Amino acid sequence: MTRADVQARISLGMDSITKIATDIRRMLKLMEKRKEVGKKIENNEVENKNNIWNAIKETSSLDNQTRYKALAFIHQLGMKYAFLKMSHEEHWEWTKYNME
Repeated sequence: MTRADVQARISLGMDSITKIATDIRRMLKLMEKRKEVGKKIENNEVENKNNIWNAIKETSSLDNQTRYKALAFIHQLGMKYAFLKMSHEEHWEWTKYNME
């Protein structure tokens, strides 16, 4: 094996290592992005819970026990966004209907 052959193989090996390192960097960036998205989703969930609770609290003539049940039921049904789009009157009617 000549010196040129050895240098060619070393060069090929270095190219492979560079490619692997680049792939690892890309994977790390993707993992960081997923982590950031996960945090945003988590923050949105907390914000939505607070918004739902505020909407329930603003619904007049509901006692606290009914409010707590309504909150649990909304989350159980997975209809957080639909509930937030309802008017105050619709909140009251929905809660009255579903808590009977």
